[in-house]
Amino acid sequence: MSKMVRRSCITIFLSFVACSTTPAQDTAPSLSIEFLSNDEVSNINFKQGPFEVHAKNVAEMLEAYFADFEKAHEIVVLETFTTDSMPQYSIHARPAMFVNDMEELGAKLSKIKGVKTLFTDYHLAYIIETKGGVLDKNASYVPEFKVPVQREFEALQAATLLGMRENIQEWARTEVLPILGAFEENVADKFEGVKTIGMLTSTTDLSIKKDVLALTEGNPDYWRGVIEMSAGNQLVIASKVFMHVANGEFDYIGKYLEVISFFTDPKTIGAYYFKELQWRLDIFQAELTAQVNGGIMMHDAKRYAKSIETYQRILQDYPGSASAMWELYRSSNTLRIRYDEIDADDRTDWNVFREKILMANPFYLTDMEALTAKEEYLISRRKQITELFVKEKEFTEDFITLADISLDLEIYGFAAHLYWMLISSIPKAEYPERELIPYFLYCLDKIGDKKLIGNFEGDHDTDFTRIAEERKQLMLESSVYQMFNDTE
Repeated sequence: MSKMVRRSCITIFLSFVACSTTPAQDTAPSLSIEFLSNDEVSNINFKQGPFEVHAKNVAEMLEAYFADFEKAHEIVVLETFTTDSMPQYSIHARPAMFVNDMEELGAKLSKIKGVKTLFTDYHLAYIIETKGGVLDKNASYVPEFKVPVQREFEALQAATLLGMRENIQEWARTEVLPILGAFEENVADKFEGVKTIGMLTSTTDLSIKKDVLALTEGNPDYWRGVIEMSAGNQLVIASKVFMHVANGEFDYIGKYLEVISFFTDPKTIGAYYFKELQWRLDIFQAELTAQVNGGIMMHDAKRYAKSIETYQRILQDYPGSASAMWELYRSSNTLRIRYDEIDADDRTDWNVFREKILMANPFYLTDMEALTAKEEYLISRRKQITELFVKEKEFTEDFITLADISLDLEIYGFAAHLYWMLISSIPKAEYPERELIPYFLYCLDKIGDKKLIGNFEGDHDTDFTRIAEERKQLMLESSVYQMFNDTE
């Protein structure tokens, strides 16, 4: 299993700078440095030597500039690094500084030799307190100071649904994926799968929609990379998740985000970006739900044409919405039946919509009536997902059940991911009666990955036949299947 190696000790260096520039005298200015971007990212986002020199020069200049200040102030100097220009500074103080002082400080900062980032924007805050700092910590900065993530949060909230989607896609494409790819490419050469996926992550142009399933699940190097990662480090899986995000396929990765936190080390870069993604999707989902609910209200008022217009507009802004697709089917189907265009039991429309809905979200649960016993069984398996994860002590068993349900629903990629996370993260003593590796390999076989399977010992053909028969028998013996009046 691989362990990520940090390229530098920039974090430690900046901590040293902050401490070493804090004078002993109570009346002299004190200086500290805070990361407003993830500190792990800094270790791969800069060339170490030039960045260390730059940070030292800024800290020393600020200390010298404020050494003679006679009033108590708290000053925040926000420095923003980019890939294509020299650092930008903004100065914020409480109480307000004289305009001439701020202009002079800005001029001095601009003369310091800057550095550029390698992959994405980065933010540091230099915090200076003169004469012990301000007593009123609730006082406002002049001009107003907001940390960059707060500005991002507010901008996302203020956007339209289309704007939100494009914002999140752009963030995934230009910030997250380059960093994930850099971390992957930085592993030891023996981890060929991880390095290969790193190159793929770094070089794939996702400004144009790509077939992410082919790039990841259909790629033997991807599964090799998944296996090479150490337990709890979901870096390679994160690449897949964020490729889907860059594609605008938010619904598709919903179930991944629901379960992956249980198997992810919170100190890893993947965990950081999963959290960053979650709050963005929460904002997006709230707006999406509000708009879909507006269409549902029109449907319930029998204003079907208006509800159809609503869902079509939503799908123009976000084509990946399974819920909008389902509601569009419901309203359009109802309207066609009303005008005698189709019979009430006609499934033609549903067969078209069903494929689109499940492509957007393979786990989407609808209340469509089943026509066969197998369909009824699979609907019951989908419903069973909602009954899981009630008691924490049963979570391991529930995760195995979820993997089994995914297998039955033929969502083989998700099932393979979950089986492997269980294998690599949960002690075998917690599920002594199950051997999960054959199920993981069975899913890979269904996906079409024969290459990786050969690296595992065992009679795989026999295992796969047994698993297929086991899943079939569980269906045939289920009460839901047997009670249906049209068994296959």
